[in-house]
Amino acid sequence: MAASGKTSVFIPWLIILGLWAVLHAMLGQTVAAPVFDGELLGPDGYMRLVRIKELLAGAGWYESLIARSNAPYGDVLHWTRPMDVIILTVMALVSPFTDDAQALFIAGVVTSPIIAFFACIAMAWAARPVLGRDRAILAVFIFLLQPGVLSYTMMGRADHHGLQFVAFILCMGATLRLMTDRRSVRTAVGAGIAYGGALWVSIELLLLVGVCQATLAVLWLWRDRAFTRNQIVVAGAFLATTVVSLIIERPITGWFEIEYDRLSIVHVALAAIATGFWVTLYRNGHRHADATLRARMAVAGIAGVASLGVFGILFPDFFAGPFATVDPRILPIWHDQVAELKPLAPTDMKSFGRFLFFVGACLPCLVFLGFVLWHERKRPATLRWVFLTIVLGIYFALSLKHLRFAPFAEIASVWALAEIVGRLMAWSEHALKGARQFAVKCGATFVIMLGALMSGTFVMAVTPDKTIDQKHPDCEVANIADLLNDRDGLGATPTVIGGLLDYGPEILYRTAHSVVGAPYHRNGDGIWDSYRLLAATDDAESQAIAQRRDIGVIVICPSAAERRHYLDDDEPDRLYGRLLADNPPAWLTPVPVDRDATGGFRIYTVRR
Repeated sequence: MAASGKTSVFIPWLIILGLWAVLHAMLGQTVAAPVFDGELLGPDGYMRLVRIKELLAGAGWYESLIARSNAPYGDVLHWTRPMDVIILTVMALVSPFTDDAQALFIAGVVTSPIIAFFACIAMAWAARPVLGRDRAILAVFIFLLQPGVLSYTMMGRADHHGLQFVAFILCMGATLRLMTDRRSVRTAVGAGIAYGGALWVSIELLLLVGVCQATLAVLWLWRDRAFTRNQIVVAGAFLATTVVSLIIERPITGWFEIEYDRLSIVHVALAAIATGFWVTLYRNGHRHADATLRARMAVAGIAGVASLGVFGILFPDFFAGPFATVDPRILPIWHDQVAELKPLAPTDMKSFGRFLFFVGACLPCLVFLGFVLWHERKRPATLRWVFLTIVLGIYFALSLKHLRFAPFAEIASVWALAEIVGRLMAWSEHALKGARQFAVKCGATFVIMLGALMSGTFVMAVTPDKTIDQKHPDCEVANIADLLNDRDGLGATPTVIGGLLDYGPEILYRTAHSVVGAPYHRNGDGIWDSYRLLAATDDAESQAIAQRRDIGVIVICPSAAERRHYLDDDEPDRLYGRLLADNPPAWLTPVPVDRDATGGFRIYTVRR
């Protein structure tokens, strides 16, 4: 029997491993194909490798400054070290077979798919308390097919989004397990570590941690006052994890530095206040063991308001969000134009197709969850479905505002999708036989798991693209890397390069030059100056920026994104438009290049 049980688990995981490999291989031959030409997908991957290269070159562990970005002042990133450590670990495994530079690149290419497989393991663990073993395996298959998750974890995505997904799943799973086994100290410690680890990975997960904590608080209030002791354990483990993470992440001199977009004393204080909140409730519970629900609500409300009040006094900008200190000048010219920050709510057929593709499956999940909450409201398991409904509802709503949240909504929908498919299969086994049963199982399962994705793909394919007839150059920085590195030319002396933000990280990765702009929210001055350098109509303004920043080279490439960023019909005299018309000012000298060979890039040196 034991051998049979092991075999029954082994075979599904072998299939999962095969599906994971096939999916990522297919993406590697299509969307992620540039990795085989030595390119990563998106600027974040290049900046991540630049950060790791500087660490390997001797920069301190605590150093977050990228000196060659936002030149000559430098750019302090809000990223933390966990993803760096994972890439370095993979690099160490690859290094015996190639040189360090190639090993780092390979690690950057394959780390996210590897993390995606570990996310599958986390999903099986997180789904099992709600769905049972068999449906938890089904949940893993569904998770593997989520388009938003795949888009962030494919080859060449050397950024921390995949790690965010793992942390998200672990927080969800820990909370669900704590709701199932409310008196397990081991589960409580694991939940606190998951919450603290999530904040270390990314402050974007603070919302989920808050929802998890609030859910457990309501559970205590409504049903189980004896749960208070374990909640102190959860909060204590949360506090200990944030403290240890802070010590690892920051030097002693930075322990009390207030930052909202990166793990700091702010989040340690938040965990400490949460611990104090539960200690207060625990003590009060012993004094008033027979208190009514209304009395418990009053005590919890007073303690909660007092805690939030103290926190608000200490850190008044916290409630404005992690990006409260972003330079307002860059919101319309950069932040609001970032693709993943644009809304997913449909406004036409093309956007409706995109909506279906990413989060269309969330709609039947919400309907199903509503059915479960109403018709099965007296069952003990309903509380877990309440939590899943709340998380899915929040992230589905957020994804309508920002595409970036769509993968989290997809993940939150996995439990409901697996339950729907599982119930359908169970029903068909009892109600149908033979070919009808097989047809219903296969057809309905396909529709539930892939219907929204396929429908969205179809709608986007048949909807005309307004820009389909416009031809734009490739604009790959790799095409000009040799020119920029030529020791008899532009590479003779490292200089500062001005141009579109998205080129910045790759230029840093491929050359010894510095850049003005990079697409990171802390770099407000660099983003603004990169924009005004080419968007100004007054040459004096552009030239003043070039002189102040000591810019030696300007690069442009008329891609669709660059044209949208710099051109304005109301200001036809912008420097960028004049450069496109091959009419540069006297202080810029065109570098003779073959534009076909450079993929459309045009290069200018600044006369000093």
